[in-house]
Amino acid sequence: MRFLAVPGASRLSAAPSRAALAVRLAQAGLTCVTDEEDLLLFADASLPLLRLPGARGAVLGHVFAGDRRLDDLSPHQVDISESGGRWLVERCWGRYVAFVLAGPGRRLRVLRDPSGGLSCYRVGDRRAPVFCSDLATALAAGLPRPAIDWRSVAHDLLYRRVRGARTSLVEVDELLPGLTWASDPPGGATELAWDPWSHAAAGRRLNSPAQAADLLRQEVVRCVGALGAAFPRLTLELSGGLDSSIVAMGLAGHQGALAVNCVSPGPEGDERDYARAAAAAARLELEERVLGTAGFDPAAAPTPCLARPGRPMVLRSAHDAVLDHVARHGSHAVFNGAGGDSLFCALNTAAPVVDRFRTEGPSLGVLRTIGDVAALHGCSIWTVARLAWRSRRRPFDAAKGADAAFLRAEALPAALDLHPWLAAAPPDASLARLRHLAAITFIQGYIEGQGRSSTLPTVAPLLAQPLLELCLRIPTWEWMSGGRDRAIARLAFAGRAPDAVIYRRSKGAIDHFVIALFEAGRAQIRMLLLDGLLAQNGVIDVPAVAAALDRPEHLRARDAHRLLDLADAEAWARSWAIPPAPVRATAAPTS
Repeated sequence: MRFLAVPGASRLSAAPSRAALAVRLAQAGLTCVTDEEDLLLFADASLPLLRLPGARGAVLGHVFAGDRRLDDLSPHQVDISESGGRWLVERCWGRYVAFVLAGPGRRLRVLRDPSGGLSCYRVGDRRAPVFCSDLATALAAGLPRPAIDWRSVAHDLLYRRVRGARTSLVEVDELLPGLTWASDPPGGATELAWDPWSHAAAGRRLNSPAQAADLLRQEVVRCVGALGAAFPRLTLELSGGLDSSIVAMGLAGHQGALAVNCVSPGPEGDERDYARAAAAAARLELEERVLGTAGFDPAAAPTPCLARPGRPMVLRSAHDAVLDHVARHGSHAVFNGAGGDSLFCALNTAAPVVDRFRTEGPSLGVLRTIGDVAALHGCSIWTVARLAWRSRRRPFDAAKGADAAFLRAEALPAALDLHPWLAAAPPDASLARLRHLAAITFIQGYIEGQGRSSTLPTVAPLLAQPLLELCLRIPTWEWMSGGRDRAIARLAFAGRAPDAVIYRRSKGAIDHFVIALFEAGRAQIRMLLLDGLLAQNGVIDVPAVAAALDRPEHLRARDAHRLLDLADAEAWARSWAIPPAPVRATAAPTS
């Protein structure tokens, strides 16, 4: 699912000559699909292409109107061109990046759909950028190898749940989901093509839980079914949790859908019974894989080339298991339930109480929500009431939850790179809705940080635009009705998904697996971090890292997670270092 686009192709500057570029990308498996003076576009054969007639650009990816895939944009070319691509957001949905030459001046608009289903990066000088699906494709095209932006690396490690457009590489920015890049003014500018706050407005609120649940079930079936039908054969990562089980229900009846369940060590990582029940209900053939630590190599460079440190280390064995399943069964894509917690508003806060009070004033409904929050989090109603009272005037803090563990104070960034969706919040936006939207932006960034889509189409159908828009209309307090998280989603699929899944209170985790990985790689992690690039560039607190690594006992899961994050960042940095930084072959003593 790779592409590369050069605006104003006759003025190539960051890339090689036109002919050399075509040769390089042909060797990488990409062909030229649009060759115009204002746009040169290359894509691989796996990426669907919709041309805009009259040399007005092209749309890469899957575009749907309702549950029908669009195969011809000719009837809509005027609307798409005159709106600079906004018509696609207003009338359609899907997994796409659009390149639209708009108006008499043929000004370029690059639009990424709100789900973020396809990646898109802007590389090089802002006056002459190149757009690409991934950095490996940019390098294959002959673009210069970007340098590491160490301040941005520190930002990423500090604000793991916050992600703006800036990446950790110099002159590489992400075109975030739901945004448009415009070639004018000179140097380009980005703006919201899709405004989440228009859907979260009070006038669009769904006040009936039953109606909300019915609509949610219909939209899940429609969106998952339409996306699934785009691939003759697919593999579903079925964890056994609520979210992936809901996706399984949406794929019921797909003749080419298979499921795989990855089991990590530790009792909290074994959800096989739930996965089996969900697979049986959806009539999906299920394969189970038990993960292990054999072959774990913390120094292995991340593949593909990521624009920021991601989380591939912990996920590598599961990813390999899924890829093996795909190869053996000939699947064309991987589906998963990623984003369900975020989309279905699983908030760990009393803010929905305040949200309901602001909407209804003193009411029995507010008292019910206090009870729901108390039951959900296992605390007293007095505790919830006190926390809600304290937060009633508290402003939204996107930096809440920042983790400075093992980072040098001098390296910490002064400013937060805020996502445009959050920056666009109206003055009266509720704290609960802001946190809901922040959770959605986080999971989109988390998925992006795995980089899997550049090697195999990886679909998170729960983040489809119609589902985003619907879930923003449902009151935040209804998502925890009855003292259960994701309550509307549970209600929507009650009687369809297995009761064991719908009513379960436990949740799978990988803490035991993370600790096992850390212990298996402790010596290598020590070598990576204590004299690595993060240390040399003043990002990490070396004495604090050394003290944690030298503890003879098992680390807490939180510290193990964090040190593996840092090891991921170090391996990422070494993959971008010029020249590549070697890893010492012999281990230093651990005591």
